Amino acid sequence: MKKVIMISVSASAFLASCLKPSVDSQIAEEKFEINSPFENIDVAFSKYSIVNEKGGYVKLPDGGFINIPKNAFENNLGEIVKGGVVIEFRDFHNPAEIIASGIPMSYDSAGVSGDFQSAGMYEIRAFHNGSEVDVANGKSLEIGLVSSKPEHDYKFYDLKEDGQWNYNFNCKTKQNKVYQTELKEVKKQLGLKKPVAPLKADDSKLVFDFSFDETKSPELAAFKNILWSPFESNKNIDGIIKSDVKEVKVTKNDEYDGVYNLLFTIRGKETLLLAQPVFMGSDYDKASAQFEKKMKSYKNEIKIKQDEINRLTSEQQFLRTSFIRGMGVYNYDRLMHNSDAIFVDAQFKVKNLEDFQVKRVYLVSDNEDVIYYDPSRFSKFGFVDTKKNIALVVLPNDKVATFEFKNNSYVNWQRAEVELSISSKKLKSPEEIHHFLQSI
Repeated sequence: MKKVIMISVSASAFLASCLKPSVDSQIAEEKFEINSPFENIDVAFSKYSIVNEKGGYVKLPDGGFINIPKNAFENNLGEIVKGGVVIEFRDFHNPAEIIASGIPMSYDSAGVSGDFQSAGMYEIRAFHNGSEVDVANGKSLEIGLVSSKPEHDYKFYDLKEDGQWNYNFNCKTKQNKVYQTELKEVKKQLGLKKPVAPLKADDSKLVFDFSFDETKSPELAAFKNILWSPFESNKNIDGIIKSDVKEVKVTKNDEYDGVYNLLFTIRGKETLLLAQPVFMGSDYDKASAQFEKKMKSYKNEIKIKQDEINRLTSEQQFLRTSFIRGMGVYNYDRLMHNSDAIFVDAQFKVKNLEDFQVKRVYLVSDNEDVIYYDPSRFSKFGFVDTKKNIALVVLPNDKVATFEFKNNSYVNWQRAEVELSISSKKLKSPEEIHHFLQSI
């Protein structure tokens, strides 16, 4: 059995400069409605309150902003409203959010058509006393939207009432200063102290304990019944054991993890001993169990921080700004030009759902871009073979079915029998869709 030496303590121990977009004054006979393909999943609006007579500056959580001048809103009679205005805002940065929104992502105007590649999209609306209001004549709101895409060839569009996109202007990007600050802070938090595994009492090392009066030294209560072993060497331990110790102070050592400074007062002089807690028998088992819990929590915290770094890098590095003169949906886009794409005649069906008719397929590439395919385009289903391509179909009850187009598995214009597999996961939010696509 390990011999323990007892020491008795006798006393108390984007930013871009852009032109204002034009306003399409034509009113469509039948207003286009945006509907999510999911029954219970959509991108939620965030709400911000301002006083119309004062205007306001809204800082968005990701580093974007909404800059609102005084008296910016009017009612449907063209009258400037007075008092509080509630602004509802939501933005879309990844395929999951774009799919869940139901917002169209194709362009067809003036003889030019194609699929959009988005660098960020948002929808904004405003209410006064429960009634929808619009931007007043002669006023404009400045919107700053974060993005992961640095290229300068994205154009700014607004969604018209007929569901078609209206081109406004080209727009350049700038670095998002908030991103730089947040990234630095999160990286700093990655330096979390890693839990130290408990040490088992070793027969080859000296083990000691010290007693104290808990009523006189309550600060030492946390170290009651703890055994100690000198760290690295037994220097000073002999003198401490043989002396009348009047006081002991215990603090964590800043240089070594799991090591403590034991400062003993002997005959009016202080003697420092570096020591580590050690455990025996069931105490070691308990300490090991506590360590495993702490280690699990530590790893989870590190993963959260690393995921946050990945999210910041993938969504918030850059900033684009625009001035808008109306509520609605706005998008920074460019037409996709995949000159190296492979095209197949795709025949889609869902495994174990023989009677289900596939009416839309979402092609997600590298979890960065998404293309909508309707049946009229299945015979010319295109994708870049060097990317990770996931075909996703939304099923009833918010279920999804997917299929991955493996690299080098197809040649141009071949017939492709595509059988999508139903996921067992019950998706409840755009965030869960995003993580699901990442996991495939």
